[in-house]
Amino acid sequence: MNVMPYPADNLWSFLGYPWPDAGVLCCAITSGYYVMLTPLPKGEHTVVYGASLPHLSMSYHVTYHITVR
Repeated sequence: MNVMPYPADNLWSFLGYPWPDAGVLCCAITSGYYVMLTPLPKGEHTVVYGASLPHLSMSYHVTYHITVR
């Protein structure tokens, strides 16, 4: 679960709901497969990925440091 501030042009405001106000911290929950890799060889690896929605001023960046033994 992530906590993030709502942007001024959030979906709820667009739909005419009075809540949430811009800047209010709220929760966002996501689920799914974001990265699927072929088996990695033994050793240390760094996996980096992310996404952004510039029109909503939202983005995320994830870095995994993996050791395969």
